[in-house]
Amino acid sequence: MDAYIAAAVFFGLLSLIPARKARGIRRLIAHGERAPGVCDYVTWDDDNASAWCSFVTPDGKSRRVAVEGHGSPRFEAGDVVEIAYWKDRPRTAVVVQDEDNYRRTHLAAAIVCSALASVFALAAVLVAAL
Repeated sequence: MDAYIAAAVFFGLLSLIPARKARGIRRLIAHGERAPGVCDYVTWDDDNASAWCSFVTPDGKSRRVAVEGHGSPRFEAGDVVEIAYWKDRPRTAVVVQDEDNYRRTHLAAAIVCSALASVFALAAVLVAAL
C-alpha cells in the first residue's frame, strides 16, 4: 500500500511541473518582449518536423528557437512569425503563433500525471480495504 501512496504523491507532484509550464507560457506571451522572427529551415527526425526560427534581440544578438511538432511542420522556411521572450532570458523564446500547441502539450502532460496519481490513490484505497 505504501508504494501506491508514494506513486500517487509522486505523479501528483509531477503533474505540477507541466501545469506550471503552461501557465508560464501564457504569462510570457502576455507580458514578455516581442520581436519579429523568420523561420529559417525545417529539420526532420523520425517523421517529426521542427521549424527553426530566428530573431534579433534589441542588443543585436541573433537567437534561434525551435518549434517542435509531430508529423507535418507547423511553419515552413521563410514564414514570418512573432517571438515572445523574457528580456533577461532570451532562451525562453516561444513563437507566439504556436501558443496553443505549447499550452496543449503541457496541459496534456499534467492531465496524464494527474490521472496516474488518481489511479495509484484509488489502488491504495482498494488495497487498504482488503
